[in-house]
Amino acid sequence: MNLKSKHNKGYFKLNKTKKIFGLLIISTIIIHIGGWALDWKFGKTFFPLSKSSVIYSELFAPGFDGGYFEHYQYILLIWCGLLSASWIYSKKFWEAFSIPIIYIFLFLDDSLQFHDRFEGNIFNIFTDKQIIFFDNFLKVRDFSELIYWFLVFIIIILISFPAIIKKNNEIRSFIFKNYMFYFSMAFFGIFIDFIGPNTDIFLYKVLMILFEEIGEITTIALSCIWLFNLNFNNQNYN
Repeated sequence: MNLKSKHNKGYFKLNKTKKIFGLLIISTIIIHIGGWALDWKFGKTFFPLSKSSVIYSELFAPGFDGGYFEHYQYILLIWCGLLSASWIYSKKFWEAFSIPIIYIFLFLDDSLQFHDRFEGNIFNIFTDKQIIFFDNFLKVRDFSELIYWFLVFIIIILISFPAIIKKNNEIRSFIFKNYMFYFSMAFFGIFIDFIGPNTDIFLYKVLMILFEEIGEITTIALSCIWLFNLNFNNQNYN
């Protein structure tokens, strides 16, 4: 009887692996329910695509806004934010808390289309004509997106500054490696996205969309795997 009781206690005991995996699953469910509730209450004010109709087959397309491919990226970004926050909490490296904030911001920006709203405001100020001094290459929408991400980059540097100047190699290494993932995401999500649509060649556009989306989701997935592994280094898995 005692052996059975001990066995049951061991079975239901939550180690760090189970706790973090449970956190990822439960948080994903809560965010989905919360998103549904906020969309029901605020509609397009909360989610710009709230009233848009879709053909279900289009949801499988890699470049389709709000499609399955993008939705999977959202989940991975949420998990990156939670995993980085978990590692920071376990180490008490509070100076590095800019990292989970950045991941969560990237999730919110992508899912709620912050950059598109910013572009829309700039577009209302200017016109949709090409900017002359860029030799008919850069449109107002492209220019406004560059302004948006430049401002975001400045803010990211500022909130990361306490960790950057901290004389702790572990914190600096953590910041540096996450920044490598950020810049890789930026390469696919901004640079490739920028040069892809500026052509009339259909096949080229399709290939650039695939390159952008696959590169972006691969980068986020690698970041998530690295952060997951980081949380369990030197841990007892029993």
